[in-house]
Amino acid sequence: MSRYFLALILCVSVHPALAEWAYVSPPVDAVVTYDDGHSSRIDAVSADRFTVINKTKGKSERVVYRTWLLRERLMQGKRSDELFLDSASAKRIVALWPLEPGETLTHSFRTESRGKLLSTGTQVLTYVGVEQVDVPAGSFQAHRLERKYMLTKVSDGLQYHGGEISWHDMATGLVLRVDWWSDDPETGGQGMYLATEMDLP
Repeated sequence: MSRYFLALILCVSVHPALAEWAYVSPPVDAVVTYDDGHSSRIDAVSADRFTVINKTKGKSERVVYRTWLLRERLMQGKRSDELFLDSASAKRIVALWPLEPGETLTHSFRTESRGKLLSTGTQVLTYVGVEQVDVPAGSFQAHRLERKYMLTKVSDGLQYHGGEISWHDMATGLVLRVDWWSDDPETGGQGMYLATEMDLP
C-alpha cells in the first residue's frame, strides 16, 4: 500500500485560527516538489474530484481524490487499488464543506485491487484549523488535517493502525507537509515530507 494512501522537523506554530475551510479544487498543472524526492502534479479537475500524478524515481502513480478528504483510486502501472465507501457516506463527507475547526468525521471503508477485497477499516478525520507552516518552499497559512485509521487485512485477519497529519496551503489546497506513521510491518514506519518548491500555472 502506498504511503501516499492515507491516501503518512520544522517548527510549526500551533495556533488554530477560527476560519472555516471551504473546498476549492486545486489548480490544474500545479506541481509541488518534496524533500523525499517525489513530486505531485494536479493532472485534471472535474466537479468535486481531481487527479494527482505522483512521481518518484522515474515511477509514477495516478491518484483520484474526492475533495481533499478522500482518496478514491490509486493506479500504479497496471495495478489499480480503490478505496470504497457506501454512497451515503461519500455524499455526507463531500457535503461537510466548508469544514469548521475541530470538526471530526468517522467513516468505514474497504480497499480492493482489481475487484479483490484487500482490507476493511475505519478512518477518523479531524480538521484542526489554520496554522502557519514553514517549509523549504516558504511560509504559508495552512489548513491542518489529521487522519487516524485502523484496518483489517483480509489475507490474515491482522489489524494495523496508522495516520497522518497534513498541512494544505490555504490559497490552493496543495499539500505542504505530511507527517505519517503506520504499524504495518510490511509498509509501515514513520516519516515526513516537506514541500521544497511550488510551481503554479
